[in-house]
Amino acid sequence: ATVKAEVDAVAKARPTAFFGAEFEETTAEAAAEAQEATAETTEVEMASEVAKATERQVFFGAELNRVPKTMMTLCYDSYGQIGKVLKFKELPVPTPGPGQVLVKVNAAALNPLDYKVMAGHFKTVFPRSLPAVPGCEASGTVVAVGPAGVEAYSPHFKDGVEVPSTYPRVGDEVWADVTTDGGGMAEYVVVNVGALASKPSNLSHEEAAAMPVAGTTALVALRDAAKLTEGESVLILGGAGGCGSLAVQIAKSLGAGRIVTTASNSNTAALLSLGADEVVDYRQYVKWHEQLAGQKFDVVLDCVGGRANWAAAKAEGGVLGPEGRFVTIAGDTTDPLGEPLTKTRLIKSALRLLGRKIRGRVVGQQYVSFYKTPSRSSLQDLKALVETGAVVPVIDRVYPLSAEGGMDLFSRAMNRALGCNECTSSGKVVLSVDHDDLRIEKLTAEGQARVDAREKKKQAYFVAIKEAEVVTAK
Repeated sequence: ATVKAEVDAVAKARPTAFFGAEFEETTAEAAAEAQEATAETTEVEMASEVAKATERQVFFGAELNRVPKTMMTLCYDSYGQIGKVLKFKELPVPTPGPGQVLVKVNAAALNPLDYKVMAGHFKTVFPRSLPAVPGCEASGTVVAVGPAGVEAYSPHFKDGVEVPSTYPRVGDEVWADVTTDGGGMAEYVVVNVGALASKPSNLSHEEAAAMPVAGTTALVALRDAAKLTEGESVLILGGAGGCGSLAVQIAKSLGAGRIVTTASNSNTAALLSLGADEVVDYRQYVKWHEQLAGQKFDVVLDCVGGRANWAAAKAEGGVLGPEGRFVTIAGDTTDPLGEPLTKTRLIKSALRLLGRKIRGRVVGQQYVSFYKTPSRSSLQDLKALVETGAVVPVIDRVYPLSAEGGMDLFSRAMNRALGCNECTSSGKVVLSVDHDDLRIEKLTAEGQARVDAREKKKQAYFVAIKEAEVVTAK
């Protein structure tokens, strides 16, 4: 009985010992296998990274070679009326210089400056080399960099591995403010490195193209020029326009206590949804400043223009508060399509501006005639607001890059500027660029041209044969 009990005890203990040793052995084997697998994975990952880097380098070279020599554009060879000078034309693809990148455009947006420059009104301020391509803002992909000054945008590799960079590089999606030189309404545009930034990840190219100029103008005008602070009241004249619709949202994001804007009655619901507290219908018989009589605002942002707005705001009993700031992005012009900006007008404008600044120091009210230059930091600040959902693009219509699309785009914008009843919607008009369709169209045209040339040559050959036969017969 005693021996049997000992045998039973050993029998019971043996599985435990076996399994314990097996477990330890299995654990040791698993650890060795895991270490070996990790080493293999690391090698594979490194090889993959090197392959990716090499592939990216090849892609960069191939992509540069893929850029065609010519591109389709909306352009004008002379200044004048839009319907007479605007053309859908093939032009050479521009070459980026020092401190510039070449962007393959996916979408561009129209600004009032585009048709005012095209009319020749702003030649002294925004000179263009003809033929010129309109388009002050665009969204697309970087496909090439200039010869120098853009090292931060160029691909960097160390030991076969790509080095991260805070700047967009070849292959990255960007949005750009090309106010200085224009050129957005084409398949490709050259952009200064300080005038573009990474595109917001939550926007399409059409949405992104509607914001660089209008959005940064509204942001800098309210935040920097007007110095709008939390709790202050703001009146935005022209809230349904490309800049005004974004200004309403930006004022909200800056913590404005009360936001009032002017617009037609058809845009009231849209502006209230964007954050406006009240919308004043400027089309009523009673003028906007009469409808707001007795109310005072810390900031008035004028997106419309005209001396009457400043006069009404600053007048005794006007809407501008005792220490209010009046900021205009449109100046004194009353012509929505622009007026010729001659040297005499520039001098007169400068004198008026000086007089208003002196008056502001005396009575406390400030007048700021605001113009924003392209800025990468402003685009980055706007991107942060967009990616958090605080600001969304407002788009009226999207047109294709074509002869018909270009005319429809400009007609829509100018009719809205003139206040046509059928064009009272809010937001930006955008141009979408479909490179595949344009290539097919171009290749089809080239193919037809070759067929026509061969047919012409064949006919000339037959004519020559008949002439030879006549000579021979004689």
